[in-house]
Amino acid sequence: PWPKAVDGMYDDVVIPAPRLSDPAIFENHPDFLKNSMNRQRYHWRWDTPEKYQKNMKAYFRMISGVDHVIGRIRKELEQLGLADNTVIIYMGDNGYYMGDRGFAGKWSHYEQSLRVPFIVYDPRLPKARQGVVKNQMVLNIDAPATMLELAGVEMPAHYQGRSLVASLAGKTIPNWRTDFFCEHLMEYRDIPKWEGVRDKRYVYARYFGQSPAYEFLHDLKADPDQ
Repeated sequence: PWPKAVDGMYDDVVIPAPRLSDPAIFENHPDFLKNSMNRQRYHWRWDTPEKYQKNMKAYFRMISGVDHVIGRIRKELEQLGLADNTVIIYMGDNGYYMGDRGFAGKWSHYEQSLRVPFIVYDPRLPKARQGVVKNQMVLNIDAPATMLELAGVEMPAHYQGRSLVASLAGKTIPNWRTDFFCEHLMEYRDIPKWEGVRDKRYVYARYFGQSPAYEFLHDLKADPDQ
């Protein structure tokens, strides 16, 4: 679904095929992943060139619709005199694959599923600090801690995340994480459960619902496409 304001957008372009669309990539997976919901939803969305073009354009249209609505919100903030003191944070909850590896959906340990955008717009920052791309390892649990500090509210001691406010100001936060634990434990037969660790170079994942457990270890330096 997308708002009417972006009807017809991208109709005149051809979306490139998924970069990791070689069938050999899909075939190299163990059967429990090849038969998972990731593959089922691939057939829903991407399994013919026509379906891929239609649904990718719809997906980009939806994102552009979000962008359009954010623009409306910013205009309203300006009219209310609040624009210069309002921080906007945009993030996603999971990746989407978009046909890479012959998959769709989310739920797995691959970068296409695990990584999400995290964008902070703070109009109070000097121009030198705007448009900066950081490479520190940020998690979704850092969002509430960041929001509380921006609002001048003390962070509860039980929070696991850390505030990014100092990083936004260009300061180095001491002892920042260099790895994190991740897992997906949904109770659904076609979505394999797994747990793992990702650091700056390696991704380890253990699909423990299999017998025996199935393990992946990726070196992102030697093999960034996993």
